[in-house]
Amino acid sequence: MAKENLIAACGLYCGACEMHRAARDKDEAKIDRLLEAFSAVGYKVRREDIECDGCRAGGRLTPWCKDCIMKNCPEQKSDNGICSPECKDFPCKMLTDFSRE
Repeated sequence: MAKENLIAACGLYCGACEMHRAARDKDEAKIDRLLEAFSAVGYKVRREDIECDGCRAGGRLTPWCKDCIMKNCPEQKSDNGICSPECKDFPCKMLTDFSRE
């Protein structure tokens, strides 16, 4: 997979995400630890929810990445699928607020 596909629309690098890496490596122990960690804080996460190929890879996504407004906005506005100066609204409030968090 091209590393460019692991750069999320917002600029984060999906290749550094524990869920992506656990799924990519088929690391069952890491997946189990992630499931336990989510459960410990009250999230009901299924094994398939952990499986993510990366925001722009065109494959599996976590439920929260699938519905991410930061991912979906540039998919609708630009050919390259990322927040960039090519967008007439760049940098938008959503992107600047996200970068401050």
